[in-house]
Amino acid sequence: MSETRYMPMYGLNILAQSSARAMPADALRNFKLLSALRADDPTAVQPFLEELGSESGPGRDAKAGQLLGMAVRIASGQST
Repeated sequence: MSETRYMPMYGLNILAQSSARAMPADALRNFKLLSALRADDPTAVQPFLEELGSESGPGRDAKAGQLLGMAVRIASGQST
């Protein structure tokens, strides 16, 4: 049975699946995305945007929202 819960990571609430197979891949993806956003390098973020462009369905909306939320939080933290 897979349950959805929120996990705090670097001050961000990141939606993660408790499934043993999904969690490590999602955690690694989130870490890489967070690193790319913090690096402030558009070429590092581009693969994540391309991944979103090739997906369809409800998972795409969740990933897009997550990417946007992380970007806003990081940008607001850098501007203060």
